[in-house]
Amino acid sequence: MLEDEILLEQAPEATVVTRPRPPVAPPQFARAPSLAAAPRAAPDSGFTAKGQRALQYHKQEARSGMLVTDLSQQPPWLRALLVALGLALAAGLAYGMYRAVLALRGSVAAPSETEEEAR
Repeated sequence: MLEDEILLEQAPEATVVTRPRPPVAPPQFARAPSLAAAPRAAPDSGFTAKGQRALQYHKQEARSGMLVTDLSQQPPWLRALLVALGLALAAGLAYGMYRAVLALRGSVAAPSETEEEAR
């Protein structure tokens, strides 16, 4: 025997503590939900039914109009129309600037006519 060991004459028996397992429910098989058996929500189960309000630091007024929503949420025909209007506006502004520069130079004629007069 080793001298470092302590021997007890009446050593207690080792006890194993086990916890009882909770009962396991039998597995549920997935079924297609039926419309008749589906529970329906209350007609007004939101904030107003509970007497609560949504948290808002600044009140957002309801706006209406075409440009309130994102352009990608608009139908394709409306997007095409808005792009065409934008291009027409840009072309009109460019032509207006062209005519304004010609007017400031003192010549209202087209550049091809002024080149012929210079000869």
